[in-house]
Amino acid sequence: MNQRFTLKHTVGILFVLVAACFTAAANQTTQDTNLSGTWASDDGTTLVITQQGPEIRIKETRKTGVWELTYFADARGETNPARGEPGELQSVTKWSRGALIVTYSLPPTRNSRYPVRNERIDAWGISRDGKKLTHTRSFSHSPSTLDPSSNPGAAPRGPAILSAPVSWKEKRTFKKVA
Repeated sequence: MNQRFTLKHTVGILFVLVAACFTAAANQTTQDTNLSGTWASDDGTTLVITQQGPEIRIKETRKTGVWELTYFADARGETNPARGEPGELQSVTKWSRGALIVTYSLPPTRNSRYPVRNERIDAWGISRDGKKLTHTRSFSHSPSTLDPSSNPGAAPRGPAILSAPVSWKEKRTFKKVA
């Protein structure tokens, strides 16, 4: 009886230690990712990124204007100006597999009488040699008739103007300047 009890404890302790090692390795990967620097794209956009702890500041300069954005990679949430539109966007930011992932809270729109779910995600990643920054932006627009969370009883609905989800993905690459 005493040996079984000890064996259970030993297995439990080993499990906790292995989990702690994986967690430490994952945290180390995110801590090593640093997007800081001055970056330029072929379309003339310049990014100046500073990173201190979980705070990441991006100053984006385009022909159409300058935007200063702040993200917090510890998932506390942030509000930044919308580029090219009036208003602000709320988001939550975190590291995932060495990439900075920004998930935006977009207000639902309406399709006929029914809500439509909108989702935007930005992913920022750096190449292994540190010379290339990739920004991937994806957007999806899903009619409520296809979203089970807004139609839990699967009640029949009238014809929707937009009957299929719409999504797009945009990828931009920047080269390190300084």
